[in-house]
Amino acid sequence: MRFLLKTDPVPVDLPVNDEDELPIAGGIKIIHTPGHTPGSMCIYFKQKKLLMAGDLMAQRFGLKLPSLAFTANLTRELQSIKKLAAYDFEVICFGHGSPIKHRARQRVMEFAQRLNPI
Repeated sequence: MRFLLKTDPVPVDLPVNDEDELPIAGGIKIIHTPGHTPGSMCIYFKQKKLLMAGDLMAQRFGLKLPSLAFTANLTRELQSIKKLAAYDFEVICFGHGSPIKHRARQRVMEFAQRLNPI
């Protein structure tokens, strides 16, 4: 099925690295979170205590992993989720599902603890 969803790479406008801070929207931090895809990243808005998690997790009747059929490396996926728990955020938004608007970090920490270490 992956061959049906094959995409072509696009040029990068601004290369970024893990922990880079950019002067956008009051300051954002790049968090490298591979697993779902090799170059995945989350964006942390420290002043707003907001985390944009993209496809690292989904929020549908609770936190969930993305489809394993579309996950490049499950071990790295789990490590990336645990990495996010170190950040101070109150709200988290996802590529799939509703945001968590209260106690988001606590919910991610609890989810990370339930995941099987691989």
